[in-house]
Amino acid sequence: MQTTNLAIPAPQAIKGALRGFAAARGGTAAVSFALIAPVLVMFVYGIIEFGRILYTQGALNYTVQETTRWAVVNVDPTADPAVIDTQVETYAISRATLVDANRFTEVNAVPVPQPDTTVLIDIEIKYRFDLLIPKIYTGPLTISAASRGFLVGVAGAAG
Repeated sequence: MQTTNLAIPAPQAIKGALRGFAAARGGTAAVSFALIAPVLVMFVYGIIEFGRILYTQGALNYTVQETTRWAVVNVDPTADPAVIDTQVETYAISRATLVDANRFTEVNAVPVPQPDTTVLIDIEIKYRFDLLIPKIYTGPLTISAASRGFLVGVAGAAG
């Protein structure tokens, strides 16, 4: 049977090896980058997602404002509120050119009669927004936009 001599290194040898390791500068840039890169990537991702959310909010505002303008001109204020809601929803979906209308979770049009024979219409659209990397935020992210206009058609002409 062969015996192996396991010699314990002298403290001087260990100190010399540690000094050499501490003095070596090769790879420090790679280690620094490995520590900073995840933070930098998350920061850039956050900027991109924030920009997408702002764009979607602006596009949704545009859609709801266009829908309100259309409703002011084309909706009969004396019609049944369910009919008004259906007309407005149909038009809003057709005007959604900057956003995906399939992601609308709600399109509400509520006519509100006023004492002076005019009718206000409140239109609200809610939109489901999906993040590029859904693992970061798992809850539903809903963006909404609302607008209000006056329906003056038949009811306004009677006064």
